Amino acid sequence: MTRPTEFDERVRQCLAALAAQAVRSPPRILQIGAGDGRSGDFLHEFLTSTQCSAVLLEPVAHVFDLLTHTYRGYPSITCRRIAVSAVPGERILYRVSNTSGLPWWADQLASFDKNVVLSHSKLIPNLEALLTTESVWTVTPANVLTEFRFTHLDLLAIDTEGHDDVILSEFLKVNCIPQIVIFEHKHLSPSRTAELEARLREHEFELTHGPADTIACHRGFRAFCLPSNLPDI
Repeated sequence: MTRPTEFDERVRQCLAALAAQAVRSPPRILQIGAGDGRSGDFLHEFLTSTQCSAVLLEPVAHVFDLLTHTYRGYPSITCRRIAVSAVPGERILYRVSNTSGLPWWADQLASFDKNVVLSHSKLIPNLEALLTTESVWTVTPANVLTEFRFTHLDLLAIDTEGHDDVILSEFLKVNCIPQIVIFEHKHLSPSRTAELEARLREHEFELTHGPADTIACHRGFRAFCLPSNLPDI
């Protein structure tokens, strides 16, 4: 029997609070680097069981096809094949070309930073030989907010293999302050992580860390009023 970690518990609390909020007003959700919508995705169950309005962005062509298949039949969920960064335009994304027989996450291992992909060489034999590139269209956070008519965000989830701090910093610059932010710190250096966390704390976010991800809840979000005790599972 294992007990949920503090990070797992905070994610559960926040999603439960958003689900309760959905009774009055559907939460507005943006997921950047959505992958296939299933593999290792802690939002999948929430998105398919809660009345919400969500935009899911995934730049890799074959992964995007899987994402649209996952959420077919959900009219309140919009999927778009684009990447997000501080500067708009075409960019080169590094990814694994053939994932047959590799771990499930290899199919979603794509980054603007070649070294982030290659950092998994110990887990994937001959990774450098499997490396390929894909040209993707990139927009800014301001572009995203305008195109999808976001007046606010209840939850912003980012998983972009080493680019999370750049994207999140741009959202903060345009004064987009979601109730909840979940991002991957795993591929950020300690200094970049510390700088990003300092910015979030300046904007009154409380942080809870997991092994690979961080959840940041805005100080006013009522998830902090929910009971923290959970039964063993």
